[in-house]
Amino acid sequence: MRLTLCLSLAASLCHGVSASWPRLLNNFTAPPLEFRPKLRYWLPDAIADIDVVRDDLRQIAAVGAGFEFLAYYEAGHDPSRWGKFGYGSDSFLPIFRAVMETAEEQGIPMDFAIGANQGQGVPSKPGTEGLALHLTYSNVTVAPGQTFKGTLPLTTNKRPSFMHHLEEFGEQTLIAVVAIEVRQDDSTAEGDYTEIDRIIDLTDKVAHGSRSLTWTAPKAAPGATWRIMGWYERFTNQRSIDGPSDAKTYLQNGSWIVDHFSAAGARIMDQFFDDHIVPEQSDRDLLASVGKYAWEDSMEMDSTLWWTRGFDKDFKRALGYDIRTCLPLLLIKENGWAQVRIAYDEEFYSKNMTRGEECNKDYRSVLQTKYEEYIQAHAEWARSKGLKFSNQPAYNLPLSMTESSPLLDAPEGESLGFFERIDAYKYLSGPAHFKKHPKV
Repeated sequence: MRLTLCLSLAASLCHGVSASWPRLLNNFTAPPLEFRPKLRYWLPDAIADIDVVRDDLRQIAAVGAGFEFLAYYEAGHDPSRWGKFGYGSDSFLPIFRAVMETAEEQGIPMDFAIGANQGQGVPSKPGTEGLALHLTYSNVTVAPGQTFKGTLPLTTNKRPSFMHHLEEFGEQTLIAVVAIEVRQDDSTAEGDYTEIDRIIDLTDKVAHGSRSLTWTAPKAAPGATWRIMGWYERFTNQRSIDGPSDAKTYLQNGSWIVDHFSAAGARIMDQFFDDHIVPEQSDRDLLASVGKYAWEDSMEMDSTLWWTRGFDKDFKRALGYDIRTCLPLLLIKENGWAQVRIAYDEEFYSKNMTRGEECNKDYRSVLQTKYEEYIQAHAEWARSKGLKFSNQPAYNLPLSMTESSPLLDAPEGESLGFFERIDAYKYLSGPAHFKKHPKV
C-alpha cells in the first residue's frame, strides 16, 4: 500500500513538472515584464536610420530583454549636424515615436531619459529660470590698516574640467560681501589650504544696487592679511550637449544643465519633453502605455558652490541665522563634484573647527531639502503621465542618498561609484525598502 501511494505521488509530481515545463521554458525566452533585464540603448543622434533602430529593439526583445532609451549625443559624434538632428528636433521626434511603437509591438518595457545624454540638461535660451545657478566669488587682498575704496571685481567661472566648461557670459548678482583674516597654511606641499581667523560681514556696507565699498582693514595676527570676498549669484552656463557653431535658434544650440535644487529645474525639462518629444496626445497616450520609468543618470555637472534662487533666504528660515559668514568655510573639496575638486584650487578652513563643521552641516541640510524639491517635481510629473520616476539619487554631490532614495519609484545605483562595497548598495536600497518601494 505504501508502495502504491509512493508510486502515485511520484506519478503526479512527474505530471506536474511535465505540464509546467513549457511554461518554464517560455518564461526564460519571453520573461514577464517585471522580470526582464533591461539593456541601455544608445542613440548617437537623430540621423540614425529608423528601420535600424526598430530592428535593434526587436533583437533586444528576441533575447528576452527590455530597454532603456538614451539619446547619448556625447558618445563621440559630430555636433556640426545637430542643428538638424539634435535632441528635440523635427528629426528626433519620428525616432522616438518609432521606439515607442516598437516597444508596443514587441510587448517589452521601455524606460527613457528625460533629456539627452545623462538626462540633466535641456535645450533652452541661456539665462532662463530653471537653468543651473551657482555662487561664485572674487578676491581683493587688503593689508591690515589699509583702506579699500572702490568697486568690487566681478568673478570668472572656475577652470575647465573633463566636463563641459562653464561658459563666461551673463549677469552676476552680488548677494554677500565678507572680509576674512587669512594666513597660508604651510603644512601642505601644495599650499592650497587657507586658514581663516576672523570673518566679518560687510554686505550692508555696500551701496544698494552697486558694488561700491569703502572699508579699512583692522589689525591682524602676525603674518596674516585680509581678503574681501564678493559673492555673486549667476548661471553656471554649462552645457550637457554641444550645439553646432552655426546654430540659429535655441533648439539647435545643444542643451544646458538645469537647476537641480528647485522644482523649476525639473519643470523646464519636463515641459520641453511634453512640448517637443511627445507633442501630440497620441504620443502621450502611447508613452503611458509602453513607458515604465522616466529616468535621470548620475549628476555630471560642475559648480563653484551649489546654489539656487533664494537659497540664502531658505537657509535663514530653516536655521535661524545668515549664511554669509559661513560662505568661505563651504569652499572645501567635500562640497565639490565627487569630492575631488575645489573651485579656483583653494580650500578654506577655520581655526574654530566646530564652526566650520556646523556651517557645512547646515548648508548640506538645506541643499538636501532643495534637491528633494527637484526630484519630487520630476516624480509628480511622471506619475501624472501614468509613468514612474527613477534616477541615481545624490550621486556625485554632497547630498544624502538615504534621504533621497525613498522619494523615487525606483532609485538606481551603479558599480562605477559603488564598486563591490555591499554597504553602499544597502545605503541606497534600505530606505527605499522601508518606504515599501520593492524595486531598486
